[in-house]
Amino acid sequence: MAKTLSQKLLTAIQYDDVYAFGDLTEKTPCGKLRIGRFPVLSLLYLYKAKRILSVYENEFIKISAWEDIGGSAATRNVVSAQGAFSWEAYNEPVDVVRRFSAAAGKCLRLYFYKIVSPLEMLLILDKHKRLKKLYPLAKPSEAVKARLKSVYYIKYALNVSFEGDNIIIDKKPLSRRTKQKIIALAVGGFALVSAAVAVPVSVVSYLRKYEGQITSLSQIDFLSNKTYTLKSDITIPANYSVSKFNCRINGDGHKLIFEKNSSLGALNGALSGVQIQTFGNPIFTVCAKGSALSDVTVHVVADVNTDKDSAFIALTNYGTFSNVTMNVLGSVSAFSDREGDADNQTELVFGGMVKENGFISNSAFGTIKNCSATYSDFTLDGVTKANATFGGIVGTNNGVVQDCAVSGNITSDTFDLGGVCYVNNNTVTKSINRANLSQTSDDKDWTPLVGGIAVDNLSTVEYCQSSGNLSASGAELAIVGGIAARTDGQNNYCYTEGELYATSKTAYVGGIFGMSQTVSDGRYVYFGFANNCLSRAKLSASLGDGVSCVGGIGGYVQETAFNQYYYDEFGFLISQIVYLGGGIIDSVFLGEITGEFSYYGAVVGVCGIYIYEANAFTSDGVTRRNFDGNYYLDNGTPSFGAAITPDGEPVRVDGKGITSATEDEITSSETYKEIIKKIHN
Repeated sequence: MAKTLSQKLLTAIQYDDVYAFGDLTEKTPCGKLRIGRFPVLSLLYLYKAKRILSVYENEFIKISAWEDIGGSAATRNVVSAQGAFSWEAYNEPVDVVRRFSAAAGKCLRLYFYKIVSPLEMLLILDKHKRLKKLYPLAKPSEAVKARLKSVYYIKYALNVSFEGDNIIIDKKPLSRRTKQKIIALAVGGFALVSAAVAVPVSVVSYLRKYEGQITSLSQIDFLSNKTYTLKSDITIPANYSVSKFNCRINGDGHKLIFEKNSSLGALNGALSGVQIQTFGNPIFTVCAKGSALSDVTVHVVADVNTDKDSAFIALTNYGTFSNVTMNVLGSVSAFSDREGDADNQTELVFGGMVKENGFISNSAFGTIKNCSATYSDFTLDGVTKANATFGGIVGTNNGVVQDCAVSGNITSDTFDLGGVCYVNNNTVTKSINRANLSQTSDDKDWTPLVGGIAVDNLSTVEYCQSSGNLSASGAELAIVGGIAARTDGQNNYCYTEGELYATSKTAYVGGIFGMSQTVSDGRYVYFGFANNCLSRAKLSASLGDGVSCVGGIGGYVQETAFNQYYYDEFGFLISQIVYLGGGIIDSVFLGEITGEFSYYGAVVGVCGIYIYEANAFTSDGVTRRNFDGNYYLDNGTPSFGAAITPDGEPVRVDGKGITSATEDEITSSETYKEIIKKIHN
């Protein structure tokens, strides 16, 4: 019944069929319904159903609690906009997810588990006039108000405020096209003025800088294409700045000493063979395509207190970092002056060397290779509203990180930790984390995330290793993964050891990944997989009031329900629910699981029941398996902890695609030999 009603409602909304919608409303109070995260009124806005809106909008906008008719039985309950979904999968039509994802953009992260209330949908769609008109009727909760602020700040870095029954929205900025026109006119005017001004030859001669061997800052023309060699240490004074670094400097083993708040702007040239001393503010705003930083050692005594994205060397890199060594001690504190609760937050990204390793095209992107970072007595301190994240080499990787290493000790409070990067959107390869990473938080609205290589791997991590001890401690949920805390990408030929631990009401711990996610951008579905991975890690978690899932390879393999559409022989549009999820292939667990948990398995802690039973899916016309070719020690530990039904009930299962054996049998297997060969080559 619920499935049929969901289909009928969505069809009526898609075609703006006010008569069909009216028939449904006579039988069921449709305004009180939602499909997954989306109340019916939010869907009407998303599909621009003007005729239906003209009849029902003023009535539906007053509703603030909705019953789910699109999800599983476990989520078919009344949840207000202040509430969050349970951890079980919920069903949402693919077209709805695609449309909303495209409209929400970076705001999508606010709605991983949150309902998209009608007011929030209006702001996401930039329907400001309608939002202002309807706001007094809606009487939104404080949580909705907070998310309204977050949406507008994420989209435009502007504010939303509230006065009585009114909402005040800062004026939307000019479009990019309009800005470009204004800039073009301004540049044209400047060119005309410049042509009319003559520069005396004597002045040009005076501006000509020294080239060759230098001993002082005054001898460097940073805007020139000249080449300099340092013959003594040079101090960059406090608050010193230039717009561009176009020249080439060879340090010849000498030092550049940066005092506080000094910067060399955009690196377009090259810097090599130099030792650098800083207090932690970024040296470069951007390293442009074609720029190079090589054979450089950076010593950081960090004393950073920031509410902005940052890094110790560069904010963004489109060039090449090679053989850069960084030694860090001290602390970074992240704060936010924004008002509101935990939902009122934007992401603050801090990278060790680089905040963002950038991407221009498939042949032009930032590269960081053969680099290392060592952290000694290094601490990170954040607050929930700052939503701070840290990557030992890079914050957000959109390029390539290759042959890099991180070591030392990093402790954090309410500051997510990734050994090599915070989020990987491209490729991290042949990199190692040897650092001990530990995060704690007492804030009930914060989820501590710790990953040996990445907090979130959304693309490819391959031939990587992590041997540091990893731990996360939180109130409601904590996630730890030897390679990635969360993943909807590929983790190939990776190896972990060390101790992995989480304590929280609910905890996910995995030797390779803590949680495998399944997401869709409307065109494709992305799964988190561990392929040809090996873990010798020692895993443990607290037995909380929620669900503690511990897996030798993966803690929690999420399944998500999607509506699959097709036309039958009579031309009618038919939908059917399909369950999709990631998995673990040709991987080996030779570690140890200790303690008391809700569910634990030598390969998988918990997975969805449907992907477990089917153990197969079709991608690009090829049938693939979710669990296949895996090995674990025959020591009495079950291979799978449990499979979870849509209503949230655990089912004990035997495990699929998994073989238990002695260590000698495993290490002599072709699977093990292939993993070792690829990791060490």
